[in-house]
Amino acid sequence: EIMSDKFLDVDWHDSEKPEEEKSTEMYDAVVDMIKTSGIKFQVVDDLGGSMGVSKSGEINIVNKDIKTPGMVSTLVHEYAHELLHQKFLKDKDKQFSDYFVGKAEGRAKVEQQAELSAWIVLKDFGYDMKTNINYVKIWGLKNSDAVKVFDSVANVASFIIKDIRVRI
Repeated sequence: EIMSDKFLDVDWHDSEKPEEEKSTEMYDAVVDMIKTSGIKFQVVDDLGGSMGVSKSGEINIVNKDIKTPGMVSTLVHEYAHELLHQKFLKDKDKQFSDYFVGKAEGRAKVEQQAELSAWIVLKDFGYDMKTNINYVKIWGLKNSDAVKVFDSVANVASFIIKDIRVRI
């Protein structure tokens, strides 16, 4: 079961790390990546408990007025959904179609892929986001599947890392 009782008290989003210059630059770079790719981007007041949502051609993020590493992680997570799982970018441009893996493996695997993408990106920039690992565990990632999931997102994470580095 994806949401077993033993995971209900596990932090799944990091709101404790403060905003800093690097996280602000990363946040702005990812927003620019999203907009440049043609995805509509909106900051909204409420998403019913979620921090962000990907809607195939649109990403909404909850307004927190700060650009913490946790908010950068949310942005990368939602952008990874657009690249890996949504058809908007796949159908829009050949440049993006190679990253598309679809949703056939189910919601749990889709969430694991997007979150591990965010973890890899943030880790590359020096952030130890343990909450990313908690989130994939909440969605049922088993040790025996971890390498397969990492392999499925390595190219997307690398693409995002390189694009952020160009923009900051």
